[in-house]
Amino acid sequence: MKNEKILDIITQDIDLIKMKNEKILDIITQDIDLDVELETELQELSNYEDLLYNNIK
Repeated sequence: MKNEKILDIITQDIDLIKMKNEKILDIITQDIDLDVELETELQELSNYEDLLYNNIK
């Protein structure tokens, strides 16, 4: 009986750790997605800047 309770507690702890890790992974993934999106936007702005500069010349 005691062993079953201990096992249940350990299992609950493991499940909590898994959930926390999944949340952390989600946050990291969102950050990476934002970084990629920002990089793309910066590249587009740079392209527009180049076009404007070339049109002014």
